[in-house]
Amino acid sequence: MGKLLVVGSVALDTVQTPFGQAEDVLGGSATYFSTAASYFTSVDLLAVVGEDFADQHVMFLKSRGIDLTGLERRPGDPELQLDVLRQVKRPALIACDTMNFWIERKREALWKVLEQVDVLIVNDAEARALGGHSSLVQVGKTILARGPKHLIVKRGEYGVLMFNHKQTFGAPAFPLEQAKDPTGAGDTFAGGFVGYLAATGNVSEAAFRQAVIFGSVMASFTVEAFSLDRLRVLDYKEIEARFREFKRLTHFEDLTGA
Repeated sequence: MGKLLVVGSVALDTVQTPFGQAEDVLGGSATYFSTAASYFTSVDLLAVVGEDFADQHVMFLKSRGIDLTGLERRPGDPELQLDVLRQVKRPALIACDTMNFWIERKREALWKVLEQVDVLIVNDAEARALGGHSSLVQVGKTILARGPKHLIVKRGEYGVLMFNHKQTFGAPAFPLEQAKDPTGAGDTFAGGFVGYLAATGNVSEAAFRQAVIFGSVMASFTVEAFSLDRLRVLDYKEIEARFREFKRLTHFEDLTGA
């Protein structure tokens, strides 16, 4: 089992959806990512926290076995990620998520980071902004040419697309009767995706496809409740069961000969 280092933000969120409102609840990209990944592998978290971050949130993260030695108060621009990459010795796999602020204001620093990563994970709007094209297929070609070996595009309720230099893979979003809060779904997907790869140590094409499904599984659980409330009570047997449901959902028979 590989160990996973997560660099990102930990924060408090106030969320309002048609199903209710939650104030000052645990959130932040690194929180969702690390919690999801912790179901698959051990996690070290290097993150930013605010002055109002309560001890109960620290205790929850520790309860998931997450190492919080790197939890501190400091700026979180792409230069921090680049500095971390320089210090990590021979990582087996480097994955990066991004956001519109970096794309719009820190583009050159971001490209320097992407030159060193294996996997870039972004939503469809971010992918188009970074790739400069409306077609996600063209965006995939543009971004892959700049360094990443794999591009994962999160498309919300429409699922996920994975591009690499050999082929494209797509997976739907899991159909849910009710999705209460989409906050953190993309980060949870990324945590499940990378966590699975770190746990297996397998970077084959088949493993990447399985990782996409595990990421989608984790995201589907997250949206069932506010904040990380669903992940707090999630059992790994539920994860495996939904993975199999995904397989049944996407299975179809090949064409038979005439």
